Amino acid sequence: MFRSSRFTLSVLAAVLFANVLATRPVSAEDASCQPVVSAMMKLANTSYHASITFDGKPGGDEIYTTTAIYRGLAGHWGKIPASPQERIDANRAVGASLSNCHQIRKEVVDGQSATVYAAQTHTASPPSSGDIQMWIGQSRGLPLKVESNVQMFGKKSHTSQRYDYNNVQPPAGVK
Repeated sequence: MFRSSRFTLSVLAAVLFANVLATRPVSAEDASCQPVVSAMMKLANTSYHASITFDGKPGGDEIYTTTAIYRGLAGHWGKIPASPQERIDANRAVGASLSNCHQIRKEVVDGQSATVYAAQTHTASPPSSGDIQMWIGQSRGLPLKVESNVQMFGKKSHTSQRYDYNNVQPPAGVK
């Protein structure tokens, strides 16, 4: 059960800090976050498969098809209906925000050129804060990788996600 709770927290943190944080309007003082905002808006409208690690251990997989999120761990999958607008609305409901974004370097991720951005993240409910680094692919403007360090529920955690956008399909047999 503890493993399941850790996975749930890691997925919550990953979703809050990686998938759709940028769906909140960016204020003038947050203009530095525009590249990250643009990548997150594209992500909310693009099918992907993400591999997740939590504190250095396998944290499962997430498949998003623009109509549903499938989350899996150790061969067990669950499905949550989720349109791009529902993801945006859920993020607004938790009061997610992004600030102090800045470009830190250029790198290659899985053979793709990327620009790495750093940012601070916060949610109001549940209260949390953290720092992320996001590798945004130069060719499509989508995240290729996200590393986050989050303080939530009095605990610190490190979550890593790698994104793949090729041949994304729901897991077999999951309805």
